[in-house]
Order: sequence, then structure tokens, then C-alpha cells
Amino acid sequence: MVDTPFFSEPKPDKLKAEDVAQAVMFALQQPERANVPELTVMPTG
Repeated sequence: MVDTPFFSEPKPDKLKAEDVAQAVMFALQQPERANVPELTVMPTG
């Protein structure tokens, strides 16, 4: 669950959009020899 206007009830353990963006940037910044076929990002709480 990501903290976006899609959800009407705020939950303190939701991910922020920045968390998802950082994970995507990590995958994109890997060298060509590295394959990131799947990425899972979940809140810790």
C-alpha cells in the first residue's frame, strides 16, 4: 500500500511514493550485466 489519494483512510505504515521511486531508480541504475526481472517493495510494519 502506497500513501496516495487512492486510499481514503490514512494508515501510518503505508509506503511513500518516494520509497517506490527509490526502488525503481535502484533497478534502473544496475549495470547491463545485471537483470532485475522483479521488484517487491513492502512496508516494514
